[in-house]
Amino acid sequence: MWFRRDLRLIDNPALLAAIEAGDEIVPVFILDPQLIKITGEKGLAYLAQSLRSLDESLGNKLLVCEGDPVDVLTELKKKYETTSVHIAAEYDAYAVARDARVEAAGIELTRTGSPYAVAPGRVKKPSDATNYRVYTPFYRAWLVHGWRAAGAAPKSLQPLNQLRQSRQKLNIETFQHGKHLQEQIFQLLEKKLRTKDLKNLRLKLLIHTMKQETLRASMEQAK
Repeated sequence: MWFRRDLRLIDNPALLAAIEAGDEIVPVFILDPQLIKITGEKGLAYLAQSLRSLDESLGNKLLVCEGDPVDVLTELKKKYETTSVHIAAEYDAYAVARDARVEAAGIELTRTGSPYAVAPGRVKKPSDATNYRVYTPFYRAWLVHGWRAAGAAPKSLQPLNQLRQSRQKLNIETFQHGKHLQEQIFQLLEKKLRTKDLKNLRLKLLIHTMKQETLRASMEQAK
């Protein structure tokens, strides 16, 4: 299961499809250097925190790798002898080109759902099946089309617990699981950002974490 934008268990059709399709699942997130270059400080801080949260929700079994998606997935395919990679479909130009490169390398991508309430291209003019060019008619048709209800979290993560350990070493950079995951991602980002930017990034994340802990404590006291 290749996590991209949907870093969660709840309402993740691709994850449910992966669990239903196989008896062994490798959850992976790829730190793509091309995307790191164009992501701002706040976005990187949010990503680091979201990955740690996802890793915890997966029982510390999220595999975080750095590198070109083609290289990373090729290595993982060899190690775990995977038959397909489950993903949520993406539609921006870079994602489409990236996924095409992955498939051209012989890696099967199984698309289920997307990050959108209604996937791009589904709402078209009924007269000639072309895209709308005026917003108001598109909006009305979008409401009529509707969207699926939010999905539940997986009832069981047993396929993750059955993950076999391979002795084959990976030729790609990977990160430890658990509490050290977030700090390791920061170490990677330190190579990409100026020291001053990184210090600000760490401080912002610390303040955000403290606010969250204070909010949780207040909610517990209110119960």
